[in-house]
Amino acid sequence: APAPSAEDGSKGSPLTLEEAIAMALEKNESIVIERESLASAQAAESGAEGAYDFVLGLNAGWERSSPPVNSAFSGAPAGASSPTNESTSAGASLSKLLPTGGSLTLSTSTARQTTDGAFSLLSPAYATQAGVEFRQPLLRNRSTDPARSAIRIAASDRKRAEASLRREVSDTVLAVEQAYWTLVAARHGVEVQDEAVRLAAEQLEETRQRIEKGASPETEISQPRAELERRRGESFAAREAASRAETALKLLILGDSDDAAWSEGYSPVDEAETAIQPVDVAAAMDHALASRPELDEAEATLDRRRTEAA
Repeated sequence: APAPSAEDGSKGSPLTLEEAIAMALEKNESIVIERESLASAQAAESGAEGAYDFVLGLNAGWERSSPPVNSAFSGAPAGASSPTNESTSAGASLSKLLPTGGSLTLSTSTARQTTDGAFSLLSPAYATQAGVEFRQPLLRNRSTDPARSAIRIAASDRKRAEASLRREVSDTVLAVEQAYWTLVAARHGVEVQDEAVRLAAEQLEETRQRIEKGASPETEISQPRAELERRRGESFAAREAASRAETALKLLILGDSDDAAWSEGYSPVDEAETAIQPVDVAAAMDHALASRPELDEAEATLDRRRTEAA
């Protein structure tokens, strides 16, 4: 049987590592969910901060009454048993919760009253009020109150959502990089095994020529023939490994609806750097600890628990 060609295992659309990562970040449903969770947490934080927004209150009223008066001095007009009173009022207030746990309220109101009673000196009569009210608890809610606790909890949830999104992105990028370089290594393995098949075939042909010339006994043909078959088996195994590696990469970068891309395949074009770079272990450790989203996620959870326990 002819040896498989190395070119057969490298067919497909060229794909760089950067393109693979971009496709995975776009198609990953977990990242989409984490982004929506972050947007929800940000909206919840904004809603919690709304407790410190100004609150405008408006009110208005109208009243007309003719209460019966059992007296000769009711002041009612002729033919009526009691005077008729009518009043119209309106008011407005502006209040705000303060970060100290107190509250500040500005209010004003006005009223207009009319009557047909004979004993009333002014009709219509007007009454106007304006006031400022400041309330500050001296002992209660000094360190925290429901509004501040809600904001702190919402901020902790937002930080946790951000850390969770960074963790999901980091895990996705790591998985794509590993799958990409695994595919690159598998494709190189196919090339190596194909070259080994070619060399084994040459060795078998050379042995056959020596036997035909009488320089070697016919029994020597068995060893290179067995070696060729072994190399062919290793070549097929390498191709299967490359196919599995390509499928693993496709699972990360393609969606269920990308039927055409699933059938055509990809060919990685980036090559791994083999140069050894010096590493500052202490600086690398500090950078790793500062960049771990799991630690930020755990810290945000602890902040929420502390706020709830306060």
